[in-house]
Amino acid sequence: MSLTRASIAHRVLNRLEAWPGIQIAGAACGRGVGVSVHARELLHLHTDHEAELFLGESTIKRMHDTLSGTEQVSVRPGNGWIRLRLRYEGDTDLLLALVSVAIKAHDPGQDRDDDLTGCSASIQDEPPCDEGVPETPARIDLAVRERQALDELIRRLIRRFAGTRDAEAVRTTVTAVHHRFDGSPIRDFVPVFVERIAQAELAGR
Repeated sequence: MSLTRASIAHRVLNRLEAWPGIQIAGAACGRGVGVSVHARELLHLHTDHEAELFLGESTIKRMHDTLSGTEQVSVRPGNGWIRLRLRYEGDTDLLLALVSVAIKAHDPGQDRDDDLTGCSASIQDEPPCDEGVPETPARIDLAVRERQALDELIRRLIRRFAGTRDAEAVRTTVTAVHHRFDGSPIRDFVPVFVERIAQAELAGR
């Protein structure tokens, strides 16, 4: 299966092609593109919106808290692979960072604790990721809470800068700073970062 040129998966592939030791071919599971390092096929780009990466069970256990807190990532217990949904621009850097982790974990000079197994696409009863994944209640709730936090931030900064910055200037600054985080895969701390940056910019104007 070929990848759409404008897709996130294709952009990931383009950047990986410049990395040393990378080999690209059809995925061993028969779905999409496989990326091998040191003769080990660690990454499968199944579709424009779905990838699987072999980290190994030991690395997954070590990174459990990070992986479980990342909504794009799902782990199928027992086979050492993680699945990633590629939906936002920031998912490119997320996947590339995890590929770097996988390469380091399976460097030929390191002891390998995990045997390379087949990805979930090679398992007959494993459904593919839905490329048109609807907004889940958890994601919607997160977006609502983020919007509420930003609204409260605007009100707080309007009070703080009363007499030096008008309300519209505060709203414009907060909105502009917030847009810098569009596509960021981890949303939990976005309002905190927006507050710090917007506050500094308003104080410096």
